[in-house]
Amino acid sequence: MKTDELIEALGRLKVQTGSLACLGCGHEHNCGVHGCAIMREAAVRLSLYEHALEQVAKERDTLFAQLKRLGGCMGCTGHMNPEARLCTDCDETFCAWQWNGGASHDRP
Repeated sequence: MKTDELIEALGRLKVQTGSLACLGCGHEHNCGVHGCAIMREAAVRLSLYEHALEQVAKERDTLFAQLKRLGGCMGCTGHMNPEARLCTDCDETFCAWQWNGGASHDRP
């Protein structure tokens, strides 16, 4: 189940919780017609975490594109010869570029 599906499912549970036997978690004074307080809080937090994850993924993709553009062959796993302008796998567009994780080829 994906996160957005889980959030929707938790949201739908609030209508059905009246039929569930409450175990007296201590939060029951906040349930009422809106459903279980714990379920509602879980849905809110999952939604916030999903949004934060989307933002981090966008930032990661942007930084990776910048690294690829600025690092050129020096940041690529295929770059083994410091004198070579391009490795044998790429052309000027860095078509086969893969990040080397920041490793330097001049260090063992």
